[in-house]
Amino acid sequence: MESIEEALVKEFDELAVAHGESDQVSVVMTFHAEGGIAHWTLLGVERGRVVAERLGLQVQLVAVLDRADEHTQRVVESHPVLREGDRVLMSQHGDPGLARNHGIEQSSGDWIGILDGDDYCTANWIIESVRVLRNRSQVVVHTDYLLTFGGRWEMTRLTDQLSGGGSLETCFKHHLWASTVFARRELFVQCPYRQANMEYNGFGYEDWDWSLCVLAAGYKHTTAPGTVLFYRRKAAGSRQNLGLQQQVVVRPGPFFATTLWNRQVMK
Repeated sequence: MESIEEALVKEFDELAVAHGESDQVSVVMTFHAEGGIAHWTLLGVERGRVVAERLGLQVQLVAVLDRADEHTQRVVESHPVLREGDRVLMSQHGDPGLARNHGIEQSSGDWIGILDGDDYCTANWIIESVRVLRNRSQVVVHTDYLLTFGGRWEMTRLTDQLSGGGSLETCFKHHLWASTVFARRELFVQCPYRQANMEYNGFGYEDWDWSLCVLAAGYKHTTAPGTVLFYRRKAAGSRQNLGLQQQVVVRPGPFFATTLWNRQVMK
């Protein structure tokens, strides 16, 4: 009698064969001034990598040190979870979206996960996200739940557009998802993150902007069942708080084009 793990491996292999899919995954992580917190984030991703490898995936870690301080750089570059094939990149973008683009460009995976350097995901995040992507092509995958901790504590279930939530009107008014996502490489090539530079031009919320560009390109946002993102909310100094103080707005883009809303009316 086969074990639960053997049954899961068999199921995952059958999915891969049925869809002719790759087993190459890259998790792109951005770091700036996380210091010792980066140690725990990397350990958390390693837990997910071990689970994914048991089911036949190959997982590369790509750490982007974007204007990182000395402490954070030392923690990441010397971390024991780093293996041959992983990448540690230095950049001077000073912008989370552009740093992610850089990491994606230098990664080797066909499935790409995005994670900030001070957040954590459950160990099933990688494997369950890829499972969804193997069954659905035109989607971005988010975690099922969002647990915010630190400066504020709350838990919510993220919106799944495949279940009827998240209308265009709602997406226009509210950002329904977090920065942690999984998608096929070609989606990130088609919809790269756009520069925010909110201190210079008044535009911000790069994650909200990206989620809207994805919708305009014809993709849907969905969730991976049973997964959780543990999102660190800083009491002070976060980009979100800074954006609120500066009253930044989402920059103009394809989501606001007449053609997208015309397609919505015709459905």
